[in-house]
Amino acid sequence: MQAKKILQKWQGLFLIAILIIGSVFFQSFLPTQGQAAGKATLNKVSITYPDGQDYITAFKDTATLHFDVELQTLKKGDSVTIDFAADSQIGYNNTSFNIGDAYTITPSASGLTITALKDTKPASTTIDIPCNYVQNTTSEITKSLVFTMQDVSQSVDISVKPYQETVPENELVKNVCFGFNPDGTISWGIYYNYNKVDIAGTPSIPYTFENNIGPGQKLVPDSINVYTVSAPKDANDIRNLDHDAFDYDIDYFIKSLGTLTKNGFAYSSDHFNGFPTTTGNYEAGTNAYMIFYSTEITDPSVGVYTNNVSIQGTLAGSGGQDVKIQDESFASITAPASGSGDSGDLIGSVTFQKVDKNDPTIGLTGAVFAVQDEQGNEVATVTTDNDGKASLNNLPYGSYKLIEITAPDGYERNDTPVPFEISDTTQHVDLGKITNTKKDDPTPVNPSEPDTPDKPDTPADTPTNPDEPKTPVKTPDTQKTPTPVPDTTKTPSQIGKTSTPSVSVTTTETPDTSNTSLPRTGDSHDVPGILAGFAAIALGYTLYRRK
Repeated sequence: MQAKKILQKWQGLFLIAILIIGSVFFQSFLPTQGQAAGKATLNKVSITYPDGQDYITAFKDTATLHFDVELQTLKKGDSVTIDFAADSQIGYNNTSFNIGDAYTITPSASGLTITALKDTKPASTTIDIPCNYVQNTTSEITKSLVFTMQDVSQSVDISVKPYQETVPENELVKNVCFGFNPDGTISWGIYYNYNKVDIAGTPSIPYTFENNIGPGQKLVPDSINVYTVSAPKDANDIRNLDHDAFDYDIDYFIKSLGTLTKNGFAYSSDHFNGFPTTTGNYEAGTNAYMIFYSTEITDPSVGVYTNNVSIQGTLAGSGGQDVKIQDESFASITAPASGSGDSGDLIGSVTFQKVDKNDPTIGLTGAVFAVQDEQGNEVATVTTDNDGKASLNNLPYGSYKLIEITAPDGYERNDTPVPFEISDTTQHVDLGKITNTKKDDPTPVNPSEPDTPDKPDTPADTPTNPDEPKTPVKTPDTQKTPTPVPDTTKTPSQIGKTSTPSVSVTTTETPDTSNTSLPRTGDSHDVPGILAGFAAIALGYTLYRRK
Protein backbone atom coordinates (compact mmCIF):
# COMPACT_ATOMS: atom_id res chain seq x y z
CA MET A 1 0.00 0.00 0.00
CA GLN A 2 2.79 2.36 0.89
CA ALA A 3 4.53 1.59 -2.42
CA LYS A 4 1.33 2.41 -4.31
CA LYS A 5 1.09 5.85 -2.63
CA ILE A 6 4.70 6.62 -3.48
CA LEU A 7 4.08 5.63 -7.12
CA GLN A 8 1.02 7.89 -7.30
CA LYS A 9 3.02 10.82 -5.91
CA TRP A 10 5.75 10.37 -8.53
CA GLN A 11 3.11 10.08 -11.28
CA GLY A 12 1.60 13.38 -10.14
CA LEU A 13 4.97 15.14 -10.12
CA PHE A 14 5.80 13.75 -13.58
CA LEU A 15 2.45 14.95 -14.97
CA ILE A 16 2.99 18.44 -13.53
CA ALA A 17 6.40 18.65 -15.21
CA ILE A 18 5.04 17.47 -18.59
CA LEU A 19 2.14 19.96 -18.57
CA ILE A 20 4.35 22.91 -17.58
CA ILE A 21 6.88 22.11 -20.32
CA GLY A 22 4.03 21.72 -22.83
CA SER A 23 2.46 25.05 -21.94
CA VAL A 24 5.80 26.86 -22.30
CA PHE A 25 6.40 25.15 -25.67
CA PHE A 26 2.88 26.11 -26.84
CA GLN A 27 3.37 29.72 -25.80
CA SER A 28 6.68 29.93 -27.68
CA PHE A 29 4.75 29.65 -30.95
CA LEU A 30 2.68 32.71 -30.15
CA PRO A 31 2.85 35.14 -31.89
CA THR A 32 2.78 33.55 -35.36
CA GLN A 33 6.09 33.42 -37.26
CA GLY A 34 6.62 36.25 -39.77
CA GLN A 35 4.91 38.87 -37.60
CA ALA A 36 6.36 41.42 -35.22
CA ALA A 37 6.38 40.58 -31.52
CA GLY A 38 4.52 43.59 -30.21
CA LYS A 39 3.08 46.50 -32.17
CA ALA A 40 5.01 48.71 -34.62
CA THR A 41 3.93 52.34 -34.83
CA LEU A 42 4.17 54.96 -37.58
CA ASN A 43 4.59 58.12 -35.52
CA LYS A 44 4.74 60.71 -38.29
CA VAL A 45 5.08 61.27 -42.03
CA SER A 46 6.62 64.53 -43.29
CA ILE A 47 7.89 65.92 -46.60
CA THR A 48 10.92 67.99 -47.64
CA TYR A 49 10.86 70.09 -50.83
CA PRO A 50 13.85 71.31 -52.89
CA ASP A 51 15.76 74.21 -51.32
CA GLY A 52 13.85 77.48 -51.39
CA GLN A 53 10.56 75.87 -52.46
CA ASP A 54 7.34 74.87 -50.74
CA TYR A 55 6.21 72.79 -53.75
CA ILE A 56 7.53 70.50 -56.44
CA THR A 57 7.10 70.96 -60.18
CA ALA A 58 5.39 68.01 -61.86
CA PHE A 59 7.87 65.68 -63.62
CA LYS A 60 10.81 67.93 -62.76
CA ASP A 61 11.43 68.17 -59.01
CA THR A 62 11.98 65.58 -56.31
CA ALA A 63 10.51 65.69 -52.82
CA THR A 64 11.57 63.42 -49.94
CA LEU A 65 9.08 61.55 -47.77
CA HIS A 66 10.21 60.96 -44.16
CA PHE A 67 8.75 58.11 -42.11
CA ASP A 68 9.34 58.13 -38.32
CA VAL A 69 8.74 54.55 -37.15
CA GLU A 70 8.79 52.71 -33.81
CA LEU A 71 9.66 49.03 -34.32
CA GLN A 72 9.11 46.41 -31.63
CA THR A 73 11.15 43.24 -31.16
CA LEU A 74 11.53 41.38 -34.47
CA LYS A 75 13.02 37.97 -35.10
CA LYS A 76 15.14 37.38 -38.19
CA GLY A 77 12.82 37.23 -41.21
CA ASP A 78 9.88 38.94 -39.48
CA SER A 79 8.35 41.90 -41.33
CA VAL A 80 5.99 44.83 -40.90
CA THR A 81 4.49 47.06 -43.60
CA ILE A 82 3.66 50.70 -44.19
CA ASP A 83 0.70 50.66 -46.59
CA PHE A 84 0.24 53.44 -49.13
CA ALA A 85 -3.22 54.12 -50.57
CA ALA A 86 -2.39 53.45 -54.25
CA ASP A 87 -1.77 56.69 -56.13
CA SER A 88 -0.52 56.34 -59.71
CA GLN A 89 0.72 59.94 -59.63
CA ILE A 90 3.46 59.33 -57.05
CA GLY A 91 6.56 57.54 -58.38
CA TYR A 92 9.66 56.25 -56.61
CA ASN A 93 12.34 53.63 -57.15
CA ASN A 94 11.38 50.13 -56.00
CA THR A 95 14.97 48.92 -55.48
CA SER A 96 15.43 47.39 -52.01
CA PHE A 97 18.01 48.87 -49.62
CA ASN A 98 19.30 48.10 -46.14
CA ILE A 99 19.29 50.04 -42.88
CA GLY A 100 22.67 49.01 -41.56
CA ASP A 101 22.73 45.29 -40.84
CA ALA A 102 19.36 45.26 -39.08
CA TYR A 103 16.60 45.79 -41.69
CA THR A 104 15.84 45.60 -45.41
CA ILE A 105 13.39 48.13 -46.87
CA THR A 106 11.45 47.00 -49.96
CA PRO A 107 9.38 49.73 -51.64
CA SER A 108 6.49 48.76 -53.91
CA ALA A 109 3.39 50.32 -55.45
CA SER A 110 1.46 49.48 -52.26
CA GLY A 111 3.98 50.88 -49.74
CA LEU A 112 7.09 49.78 -47.81
CA THR A 113 7.95 46.40 -46.28
CA ILE A 114 10.44 46.40 -43.39
CA THR A 115 12.11 43.00 -42.87
CA ALA A 116 14.51 42.11 -40.04
CA LEU A 117 17.90 40.80 -41.15
CA LYS A 118 18.59 39.49 -37.62
CA ASP A 119 16.90 39.35 -34.22
CA THR A 120 16.35 42.95 -33.17
CA LYS A 121 15.38 44.88 -30.07
CA PRO A 122 12.75 47.67 -30.05
CA ALA A 123 14.09 50.63 -32.05
CA SER A 124 13.18 54.05 -33.44
CA THR A 125 13.92 54.38 -37.17
CA THR A 126 13.68 57.11 -39.80
CA ILE A 127 13.28 56.12 -43.47
CA ASP A 128 13.62 58.63 -46.33
CA ILE A 129 12.13 57.93 -49.78
CA PRO A 130 12.61 60.52 -52.57
CA CYS A 131 9.60 60.69 -54.90
CA ASN A 132 8.31 62.64 -57.88
CA TYR A 133 4.88 63.59 -59.24
CA VAL A 134 4.38 61.78 -62.52
CA GLN A 135 1.39 63.54 -64.05
CA ASN A 136 1.17 67.13 -65.21
CA THR A 137 -1.40 69.54 -63.80
CA THR A 138 -3.33 72.49 -65.23
CA SER A 139 -2.79 74.56 -62.08
CA GLU A 140 -1.13 74.38 -58.67
CA ILE A 141 -2.70 71.58 -56.60
CA THR A 142 -2.39 70.08 -53.12
CA LYS A 143 -2.87 66.34 -52.60
CA SER A 144 -3.10 64.39 -49.37
CA LEU A 145 -0.98 61.22 -49.18
CA VAL A 146 -2.17 58.63 -46.63
CA PHE A 147 0.02 55.89 -45.11
CA THR A 148 -1.15 53.17 -42.71
CA MET A 149 0.75 50.93 -40.30
CA GLN A 150 -0.93 48.48 -37.90
CA ASP A 151 -4.34 50.10 -38.61
CA VAL A 152 -3.09 53.57 -37.65
CA SER A 153 -2.98 56.15 -40.48
CA GLN A 154 -0.80 59.22 -40.94
CA SER A 155 -1.11 61.74 -43.79
CA VAL A 156 0.96 64.49 -45.39
CA ASP A 157 0.04 67.10 -48.02
CA ILE A 158 2.14 67.57 -51.15
CA SER A 159 1.95 70.75 -53.28
CA VAL A 160 2.50 70.42 -57.04
CA LYS A 161 2.88 73.08 -59.74
CA PRO A 162 2.47 72.51 -63.51
CA TYR A 163 5.45 71.90 -65.80
CA GLN A 164 6.16 73.68 -69.10
CA GLU A 165 8.96 73.71 -71.69
CA THR A 166 9.64 75.14 -75.14
CA VAL A 167 10.25 73.22 -78.37
CA PRO A 168 13.63 74.08 -79.99
CA GLU A 169 13.27 75.15 -83.61
CA ASN A 170 15.65 72.45 -84.88
CA GLU A 171 14.14 69.55 -82.93
CA LEU A 172 12.99 66.48 -84.87
CA VAL A 173 12.76 64.12 -81.92
CA LYS A 174 13.28 64.32 -78.17
CA ASN A 175 13.74 61.45 -75.72
CA VAL A 176 12.69 62.12 -72.11
CA CYS A 177 12.72 60.13 -68.87
CA PHE A 178 9.49 60.54 -66.92
CA GLY A 179 10.75 58.85 -63.76
CA PHE A 180 9.90 55.69 -61.83
CA ASN A 181 6.43 54.20 -62.11
CA PRO A 182 4.74 52.98 -58.91
CA ASP A 183 5.54 49.40 -59.97
CA GLY A 184 9.28 50.18 -60.09
CA THR A 185 9.69 50.22 -63.88
CA ILE A 186 11.20 53.31 -65.55
CA SER A 187 8.90 55.37 -67.75
CA TRP A 188 10.20 57.02 -70.93
CA GLY A 189 8.70 59.06 -73.75
CA ILE A 190 9.46 60.33 -77.24
CA TYR A 191 8.24 63.65 -78.65
CA TYR A 192 8.22 62.90 -82.37
CA ASN A 193 8.25 65.76 -84.94
CA TYR A 194 6.71 68.47 -82.76
CA ASN A 195 7.84 71.01 -85.40
CA LYS A 196 5.69 69.15 -87.99
CA VAL A 197 8.50 68.88 -90.57
CA ASP A 198 7.58 67.01 -93.77
CA ILE A 199 9.99 64.08 -93.23
CA ALA A 200 10.63 61.67 -96.14
CA GLY A 201 13.17 59.05 -97.21
CA THR A 202 14.92 58.05 -100.45
CA PRO A 203 17.11 55.12 -101.59
CA SER A 204 20.20 57.31 -101.22
CA ILE A 205 19.15 58.70 -97.82
CA PRO A 206 16.81 56.16 -96.19
CA TYR A 207 14.47 57.18 -93.43
CA THR A 208 15.40 55.59 -90.08
CA PHE A 209 13.81 55.87 -86.65
CA GLU A 210 15.54 54.00 -83.83
CA ASN A 211 15.27 53.73 -80.06
CA ASN A 212 18.17 52.22 -78.07
CA ILE A 213 17.82 51.18 -74.44
CA GLY A 214 20.96 51.36 -72.30
CA PRO A 215 22.52 48.78 -69.93
CA GLY A 216 20.76 47.33 -66.89
CA GLN A 217 17.23 47.40 -68.30
CA LYS A 218 15.00 45.89 -70.98
CA LEU A 219 11.97 47.07 -72.93
CA VAL A 220 8.50 46.12 -71.69
CA PRO A 221 6.87 45.54 -75.13
CA ASP A 222 3.26 45.86 -73.97
CA SER A 223 4.02 49.26 -72.44
CA ILE A 224 4.38 50.96 -75.85
CA ASN A 225 1.50 53.34 -76.57
CA VAL A 226 1.38 55.89 -79.41
CA TYR A 227 -0.84 58.98 -79.50
CA THR A 228 -1.34 61.64 -82.18
CA VAL A 229 -0.70 65.29 -81.29
CA SER A 230 -2.57 67.67 -83.60
CA ALA A 231 -1.30 70.85 -81.91
CA PRO A 232 2.20 69.98 -80.60
CA LYS A 233 3.08 73.57 -79.57
CA ASP A 234 1.44 76.96 -79.21
CA ALA A 235 2.31 80.34 -80.73
CA ASN A 236 5.03 80.84 -78.09
CA ASP A 237 6.62 77.45 -78.90
CA ILE A 238 5.47 76.01 -75.56
CA ARG A 239 5.27 72.24 -75.88
CA ASN A 240 1.83 70.69 -75.62
CA LEU A 241 2.20 68.05 -72.92
CA ASP A 242 -1.29 66.76 -73.63
CA HIS A 243 -2.03 64.46 -76.53
CA ASP A 244 -4.92 63.43 -78.74
CA ALA A 245 -6.40 60.02 -79.45
CA PHE A 246 -4.59 56.69 -79.27
CA ASP A 247 -3.16 55.90 -82.73
CA TYR A 248 -3.90 52.22 -83.31
CA ASP A 249 -2.10 52.10 -86.69
CA ILE A 250 1.27 53.38 -85.49
CA ASP A 251 1.04 51.54 -82.19
CA TYR A 252 0.33 48.25 -84.00
CA PHE A 253 3.03 48.98 -86.56
CA ILE A 254 5.77 49.57 -83.96
CA LYS A 255 4.78 46.52 -81.88
CA SER A 256 4.14 44.08 -84.71
CA LEU A 257 5.73 45.26 -87.96
CA GLY A 258 8.78 47.23 -86.89
CA THR A 259 11.94 45.71 -85.39
CA LEU A 260 11.16 45.14 -81.71
CA THR A 261 13.68 43.67 -79.24
CA LYS A 262 14.42 43.91 -75.53
CA ASN A 263 16.95 46.64 -76.45
CA GLY A 264 14.45 48.94 -78.17
CA PHE A 265 12.52 49.36 -81.43
CA ALA A 266 13.38 50.62 -84.92
CA TYR A 267 12.02 51.24 -88.43
CA SER A 268 13.74 51.96 -91.76
CA SER A 269 12.42 52.77 -95.26
CA ASP A 270 13.93 54.09 -98.51
CA HIS A 271 10.54 55.37 -99.73
CA PHE A 272 9.16 56.89 -96.53
CA ASN A 273 5.99 58.92 -97.05
CA GLY A 274 4.73 58.65 -93.51
CA PHE A 275 4.16 55.62 -91.31
CA PRO A 276 2.19 52.80 -93.01
CA THR A 277 -1.31 52.01 -91.77
CA THR A 278 -3.21 48.74 -91.53
CA THR A 279 -5.24 49.75 -94.61
CA GLY A 280 -2.14 49.99 -96.83
CA ASN A 281 -2.06 53.78 -96.87
CA TYR A 282 0.39 56.14 -95.16
CA GLU A 283 -0.11 58.72 -92.46
CA ALA A 284 1.17 62.20 -93.26
CA GLY A 285 4.93 62.71 -92.87
CA THR A 286 4.19 65.95 -91.01
CA ASN A 287 2.30 64.19 -88.21
CA ALA A 288 3.47 64.62 -84.61
CA TYR A 289 3.26 61.74 -82.14
CA MET A 290 3.73 61.12 -78.42
CA ILE A 291 5.21 57.66 -77.75
CA PHE A 292 5.16 56.21 -74.22
CA TYR A 293 7.05 53.10 -73.12
CA SER A 294 8.60 51.55 -70.00
CA THR A 295 11.74 49.57 -69.22
CA GLU A 296 12.25 46.93 -66.55
CA ILE A 297 15.39 47.07 -64.41
CA THR A 298 17.53 43.95 -64.88
CA ASP A 299 20.63 45.13 -63.00
CA PRO A 300 19.99 47.26 -59.87
CA SER A 301 23.74 48.00 -59.58
CA VAL A 302 23.76 50.25 -62.66
CA GLY A 303 24.41 53.82 -61.53
CA VAL A 304 22.70 55.67 -64.38
CA TYR A 305 20.05 54.20 -66.69
CA THR A 306 20.29 55.69 -70.19
CA ASN A 307 18.20 55.75 -73.33
CA ASN A 308 18.53 57.46 -76.70
CA VAL A 309 16.46 57.89 -79.84
CA SER A 310 17.63 58.97 -83.31
CA ILE A 311 15.99 59.90 -86.59
CA GLN A 312 17.29 60.43 -90.14
CA GLY A 313 15.57 61.29 -93.39
CA THR A 314 15.19 63.88 -96.12
CA LEU A 315 13.39 67.18 -96.17
CA ALA A 316 10.49 67.08 -98.61
CA GLY A 317 9.39 69.98 -100.78
CA SER A 318 12.86 71.42 -101.41
CA GLY A 319 12.69 71.93 -105.17
CA GLY A 320 13.61 68.38 -106.07
CA GLN A 321 16.83 68.44 -104.05
CA ASP A 322 17.07 65.87 -101.27
CA VAL A 323 18.34 67.53 -98.12
CA LYS A 324 19.49 65.19 -95.37
CA ILE A 325 18.05 65.88 -91.93
CA GLN A 326 18.83 64.10 -88.66
CA ASP A 327 18.51 64.45 -84.92
CA GLU A 328 19.41 62.44 -81.81
CA SER A 329 18.33 62.81 -78.20
CA PHE A 330 19.66 61.26 -74.99
CA ALA A 331 17.85 60.81 -71.68
CA SER A 332 18.93 59.26 -68.38
CA ILE A 333 17.91 58.74 -64.79
CA THR A 334 20.24 58.27 -61.81
CA ALA A 335 19.71 55.22 -59.60
CA PRO A 336 20.34 55.35 -55.86
CA ALA A 337 23.40 53.96 -54.14
CA SER A 338 21.54 51.17 -52.36
CA GLY A 339 21.81 51.47 -48.60
CA SER A 340 24.05 54.52 -48.81
CA GLY A 341 22.37 56.20 -45.87
CA ASP A 342 22.87 59.56 -47.57
CA SER A 343 20.14 61.30 -49.54
CA GLY A 344 22.34 64.30 -50.30
CA ASP A 345 24.49 62.76 -53.05
CA LEU A 346 23.45 65.04 -55.92
CA ILE A 347 25.01 63.89 -59.18
CA GLY A 348 24.45 64.30 -62.92
CA SER A 349 25.93 63.42 -66.30
CA VAL A 350 27.33 64.96 -69.51
CA THR A 351 27.06 63.60 -73.06
CA PHE A 352 28.61 64.80 -76.35
CA GLN A 353 29.75 63.65 -79.81
CA LYS A 354 33.05 64.37 -81.60
CA VAL A 355 32.49 64.93 -85.36
CA ASP A 356 34.23 66.13 -88.52
CA LYS A 357 33.93 69.89 -89.00
CA ASN A 358 33.02 69.71 -92.69
CA ASP A 359 30.79 66.64 -92.40
CA PRO A 360 29.14 66.43 -88.97
CA THR A 361 27.64 63.04 -89.89
CA ILE A 362 31.11 61.51 -89.43
CA GLY A 363 31.74 60.55 -85.82
CA LEU A 364 35.39 60.60 -84.73
CA THR A 365 36.67 57.83 -82.51
CA GLY A 366 39.63 57.93 -80.13
CA ALA A 367 39.39 61.56 -78.98
CA VAL A 368 40.44 61.83 -75.32
CA PHE A 369 38.87 64.48 -73.06
CA ALA A 370 39.48 65.59 -69.50
CA VAL A 371 36.88 67.15 -67.19
CA GLN A 372 38.17 69.86 -64.86
CA ASP A 373 36.35 71.37 -61.89
CA GLU A 374 36.27 75.08 -60.94
CA GLN A 375 39.71 74.81 -59.30
CA GLY A 376 41.24 73.30 -62.46
CA ASN A 377 41.53 69.83 -60.94
CA GLU A 378 41.06 66.92 -63.33
CA VAL A 379 38.14 64.88 -62.04
CA ALA A 380 37.64 62.43 -64.94
CA THR A 381 38.72 61.45 -68.46
CA VAL A 382 36.73 59.88 -71.29
CA THR A 383 37.44 58.59 -74.83
CA THR A 384 34.97 58.78 -77.72
CA ASP A 385 33.65 55.49 -79.12
CA ASN A 386 33.36 54.31 -82.74
CA ASP A 387 30.51 56.76 -83.37
CA GLY A 388 32.38 59.64 -81.76
CA LYS A 389 30.09 59.57 -78.72
CA ALA A 390 31.09 59.79 -75.09
CA SER A 391 29.38 60.29 -71.74
CA LEU A 392 30.36 60.71 -68.11
CA ASN A 393 28.07 59.87 -65.22
CA ASN A 394 28.18 60.41 -61.46
CA LEU A 395 29.45 64.00 -61.69
CA PRO A 396 28.64 65.91 -58.47
CA TYR A 397 26.78 69.20 -58.82
CA GLY A 398 29.15 72.02 -59.86
CA SER A 399 30.78 73.91 -62.75
CA TYR A 400 33.16 72.11 -65.13
CA LYS A 401 35.19 72.45 -68.32
CA LEU A 402 35.53 69.76 -70.99
CA ILE A 403 39.06 69.91 -72.47
CA GLU A 404 40.35 67.91 -75.42
CA ILE A 405 43.65 66.19 -74.55
CA THR A 406 44.20 64.00 -77.59
CA ALA A 407 42.70 64.63 -81.04
CA PRO A 408 41.36 61.82 -83.23
CA ASP A 409 43.88 60.39 -85.71
CA GLY A 410 44.34 62.69 -88.70
CA TYR A 411 42.74 65.73 -87.04
CA GLU A 412 43.89 68.94 -85.40
CA ARG A 413 43.26 69.20 -81.66
CA ASN A 414 40.41 71.54 -80.73
CA ASP A 415 41.82 73.35 -77.70
CA THR A 416 38.69 75.43 -76.96
CA PRO A 417 37.37 74.46 -73.48
CA VAL A 418 33.65 73.69 -73.34
CA PRO A 419 32.11 74.86 -70.04
CA PHE A 420 29.04 73.19 -68.53
CA GLU A 421 27.26 72.97 -65.21
CA ILE A 422 25.59 70.13 -63.31
CA SER A 423 22.71 71.45 -61.20
CA ASP A 424 19.01 70.96 -60.47
CA THR A 425 18.08 72.61 -63.78
CA THR A 426 20.89 71.02 -65.83
CA GLN A 427 21.38 67.63 -64.20
CA HIS A 428 21.89 65.73 -67.47
CA VAL A 429 23.79 67.91 -69.97
CA ASP A 430 23.98 67.20 -73.72
CA LEU A 431 26.79 69.31 -75.24
CA GLY A 432 25.84 68.24 -78.76
CA LYS A 433 28.51 67.99 -81.44
CA ILE A 434 32.12 69.13 -80.93
CA THR A 435 34.03 69.50 -84.21
CA ASN A 436 37.61 68.89 -85.38
CA THR A 437 39.36 69.92 -88.60
CA LYS A 438 41.41 67.46 -90.66
CA LYS A 439 45.16 68.14 -90.64
CA ASP A 440 45.25 68.50 -94.43
CA ASP A 441 42.33 70.93 -94.38
CA PRO A 442 43.55 74.43 -95.37
CA THR A 443 41.14 75.97 -92.90
CA PRO A 444 42.44 75.34 -89.36
CA VAL A 445 40.28 75.47 -86.28
CA ASN A 446 40.28 78.88 -84.65
CA PRO A 447 39.87 78.25 -80.95
CA SER A 448 38.85 81.84 -80.29
CA GLU A 449 35.83 81.63 -82.56
CA PRO A 450 32.96 79.14 -82.28
CA ASP A 451 32.41 76.81 -85.23
CA THR A 452 29.63 77.82 -87.57
CA PRO A 453 28.28 74.76 -89.37
CA ASP A 454 27.45 75.09 -93.05
CA LYS A 455 23.72 75.29 -93.57
CA PRO A 456 22.04 73.16 -96.26
CA ASP A 457 20.24 74.79 -99.10
CA THR A 458 16.80 74.63 -97.53
CA PRO A 459 13.77 76.90 -97.50
CA ALA A 460 13.88 79.80 -95.09
CA ASP A 461 11.04 78.38 -93.05
CA THR A 462 12.72 75.00 -92.60
CA PRO A 463 12.56 74.27 -88.85
CA THR A 464 15.49 71.88 -88.76
CA ASN A 465 19.16 72.21 -89.56
CA PRO A 466 21.07 68.92 -89.49
CA ASP A 467 24.50 70.46 -89.08
CA GLU A 468 23.66 72.85 -86.31
CA PRO A 469 24.96 71.73 -82.88
CA LYS A 470 22.19 70.98 -80.45
CA THR A 471 22.04 72.71 -77.11
CA PRO A 472 20.32 71.19 -74.06
CA VAL A 473 16.79 72.39 -73.63
CA LYS A 474 16.27 74.32 -70.44
CA THR A 475 12.91 74.44 -68.79
CA PRO A 476 11.65 78.03 -68.54
CA ASP A 477 11.42 79.35 -65.01
CA THR A 478 8.18 81.14 -65.71
CA GLN A 479 5.00 79.13 -66.14
CA LYS A 480 3.13 80.88 -68.94
CA THR A 481 0.03 78.85 -69.68
CA PRO A 482 -1.45 75.82 -67.97
CA THR A 483 -0.97 72.50 -69.75
CA PRO A 484 -3.88 70.04 -69.89
CA VAL A 485 -3.49 66.83 -67.90
CA PRO A 486 -2.49 63.91 -70.18
CA ASP A 487 -4.58 60.77 -70.37
CA THR A 488 -2.74 58.25 -68.20
CA THR A 489 -5.17 55.37 -68.38
CA LYS A 490 -2.82 53.50 -70.73
CA THR A 491 0.56 54.98 -69.82
CA PRO A 492 2.12 57.22 -67.20
CA SER A 493 2.07 60.78 -68.41
CA GLN A 494 5.27 62.10 -66.90
CA ILE A 495 7.92 64.49 -68.06
CA GLY A 496 11.36 65.63 -66.96
CA LYS A 497 13.84 64.11 -64.56
CA THR A 498 13.67 62.67 -61.14
CA SER A 499 16.18 61.78 -58.53
CA THR A 500 15.84 58.21 -57.40
CA PRO A 501 15.36 56.89 -53.91
CA SER A 502 18.23 56.79 -51.51
CA VAL A 503 17.89 56.31 -47.77
CA SER A 504 18.78 58.48 -44.82
CA VAL A 505 18.46 56.51 -41.61
CA THR A 506 18.54 57.17 -37.88
CA THR A 507 17.97 54.12 -35.68
CA THR A 508 17.83 54.27 -31.89
CA GLU A 509 17.35 51.21 -29.73
CA THR A 510 14.56 51.40 -27.16
CA PRO A 511 15.03 49.57 -23.82
CA ASP A 512 13.35 46.15 -24.03
CA THR A 513 11.18 45.74 -20.91
CA SER A 514 9.27 42.74 -22.24
CA ASN A 515 10.73 40.43 -19.57
CA THR A 516 9.76 42.59 -16.59
CA SER A 517 6.41 44.12 -17.57
CA LEU A 518 2.96 42.63 -17.01
CA PRO A 519 0.78 41.75 -20.02
CA ARG A 520 -0.88 44.80 -21.56
CA THR A 521 -4.51 45.03 -22.59
CA GLY A 522 -4.75 43.52 -26.06
CA ASP A 523 -1.70 41.24 -25.63
CA SER A 524 -3.98 38.24 -25.32
CA HIS A 525 -1.52 35.76 -26.78
CA ASP A 526 0.11 35.33 -23.28
CA VAL A 527 -3.13 34.21 -21.56
CA PRO A 528 -3.45 30.62 -22.91
CA GLY A 529 0.02 29.69 -21.72
CA ILE A 530 -0.55 31.13 -18.25
CA LEU A 531 -3.92 29.41 -17.85
CA ALA A 532 -2.43 26.11 -19.05
CA GLY A 533 0.32 26.41 -16.44
CA PHE A 534 -2.16 26.99 -13.59
CA ALA A 535 -4.30 24.09 -14.79
CA ALA A 536 -1.27 21.81 -14.88
CA ILE A 537 -0.27 22.74 -11.34
CA ALA A 538 -3.83 22.21 -10.02
CA LEU A 539 -4.18 18.82 -11.70
CA GLY A 540 -0.82 17.66 -10.51
CA TYR A 541 -1.50 18.78 -6.97
CA THR A 542 -4.82 16.89 -7.00
CA LEU A 543 -3.13 13.71 -8.16
CA TYR A 544 -0.40 14.20 -5.58
CA ARG A 545 -2.96 14.43 -2.77
CA ARG A 546 -4.76 11.27 -3.83
CA LYS A 547 -4.40 8.40 -1.51
